[in-house]
Amino acid sequence: MKPYHRLLLATGAGVLSQARAVPDLASSVATAPSANPAVAESAVDCSRPGSREEAIWCGELPPDSVRELPAIRVALDRMAALGGICRSLAATISELLPRGNLHLFDRGEYPAAAAAAPLGGGPRSYLLLSREMVIAYPDAAHHSANVDSRGTPQPETLQLVLAHEADHLRGLDHIDPDGYLTPNTHRCGDVR
Repeated sequence: MKPYHRLLLATGAGVLSQARAVPDLASSVATAPSANPAVAESAVDCSRPGSREEAIWCGELPPDSVRELPAIRVALDRMAALGGICRSLAATISELLPRGNLHLFDRGEYPAAAAAAPLGGGPRSYLLLSREMVIAYPDAAHHSANVDSRGTPQPETLQLVLAHEADHLRGLDHIDPDGYLTPNTHRCGDVR
């Protein structure tokens, strides 16, 4: 069984995002079926979940098409627009969407976690993402108020969490003792 990595989320004074015009980057992130063997058609065998994260994933649904999915697509488009590795990481997450391999969970089911993904992805690639992250922290203007064990602010947004989890799906682990950072978290996120 692959290790699962969780990105922690502290509730802050986040404000729910109001409707606003967001430039369409022409959905620059491809959502066509992938040639990437790390992304399979079926993520988890829900008749026998292998971990707590998989059990939660099996009990949840993909994002709704009215508010949640558009917010995720906007964050992925912003990440892809950064180019280079960020475009590739955005594509890693985007490939999960048409297969329904990204599910949202409510905070009460997995307290203190913003997301979870299997390290290295493989044939069971999926992403479990906090609905709160999608709705309350969609961009740099609306970020969480996390603080690491040394008292250093570690604000998080949807884009930053997607970059972090994409690193995990590609086999990259944390680079800090508190588990906030992966190699491309800040490079491909929208807060520093």
